[in-house]
Amino acid sequence: MVWLVGFALQRRSDLFPDANAFRPERFLAKEGESLAVPKDAWRPFEKGPRNCIGQELALLETKVIMVLTLRAFDVFACYKNVKDGVVREVLGERAYQVLIATAKPVDGMPARVVKRTNST
Repeated sequence: MVWLVGFALQRRSDLFPDANAFRPERFLAKEGESLAVPKDAWRPFEKGPRNCIGQELALLETKVIMVLTLRAFDVFACYKNVKDGVVREVLGERAYQVLIATAKPVDGMPARVVKRTNST
């Protein structure tokens, strides 16, 4: 599997001078100007002519396979309520998001998976 980290790609200093600065004018710059973004360097969603035409079907198939597999299991979150003496919750939720390349639960998502004795 190949995972492109969009957050890192959009901050390459060789493609985006002063990459962490908010500079919307860089997308209006003409080719050859110092702020110009090279063709195909900005790829936030992989839409348009480079989008996979089979993406919708592949996602639907993946969801069907997951449902058919997971219906035989029970999944429980296995968080400890206290870490380092501090309760880590936001708005009453233990799995709040943090940004580490992409949004993820703060301490990962520890879980216990138990096979159901009688599938329904």
